[in-house]
Amino acid sequence: MVESLLILLTRICCGLIVRCVNEDFRKPGVIFFANHTSHLDLLVILSVFPAAQRRRIRPVAAQDYWTRGPVRRYIALHVLHAILMDRRHPMKTRAGFDAIAAALDAGDSVLIFPEGSRHDQEEPGEFRGGIHHLAEARPETAFVPVALHGLYRTLPKGEFLPAPNVGRVCFGKALQLEPGESRAAFLARCREALIATGRWNDD
Repeated sequence: MVESLLILLTRICCGLIVRCVNEDFRKPGVIFFANHTSHLDLLVILSVFPAAQRRRIRPVAAQDYWTRGPVRRYIALHVLHAILMDRRHPMKTRAGFDAIAAALDAGDSVLIFPEGSRHDQEEPGEFRGGIHHLAEARPETAFVPVALHGLYRTLPKGEFLPAPNVGRVCFGKALQLEPGESRAAFLARCREALIATGRWNDD
């Protein structure tokens, strides 16, 4: 009930336009990676999928934000079924990566935001190393870029209530870690793939 209401409100507020470059995003066991400009990003991406598939996507979220109060904690754990990552204590992040591995082993997909925190511009900021860590551990896994556009205007930083607006979501072509590819090269290639995926907004 709570999930359905959140998804409905998200669709109403964002008036989503969706584009898919190919059908890789429909396959199970993939890792979606998206730019991060709004607290609505996670809900917007999930709202694109039918309920059965949506419930098999495990978003990775910041523990310090989503455990701040009982309402957020309930939504994160019992509605979104999020994997919470401890950003403040790097030594504890292994538990988060173990949870991601378990989700993939169970046939679920995972949604990550490689910038690590919000970046209030359309073009993504620099990627952190977590996405490369996942690619090294799962070189056979498909990484699907998800470009978001316009959501920072729907819920600007510091605002509590969203303003109705048209948001856009584009799923790009999947990529994988190439043999011998360095960390820096993979991060740069993922970021460029995300930027290229979002260029359809300029058409």
